[in-house]
Amino acid sequence: MNSHSQRMDQVTIQQLIAQSRQGDKHAFGKLVVEYQIFVFKLATKLVYNTAEAEDITQEVFINAWMHLPRFNPQIKFST
Repeated sequence: MNSHSQRMDQVTIQQLIAQSRQGDKHAFGKLVVEYQIFVFKLATKLVYNTAEAEDITQEVFINAWMHLPRFNPQIKFST
């Protein structure tokens, strides 16, 4: 979730995913901003350690970037 009061709609997210799959790092950065708090909170619940949760969050987005070419756009990005 981002710092704005509203979350991005699914159309915007799908557009950012499509741009990211073409190598657009700026578009991917917007996805990171949208989802980083969600991922961090989930990681914190799993490991109960802030520093470790930060590392996990970073790894999640590195892996997401590396695997974008195989991403199925019919599946929610949050999964």
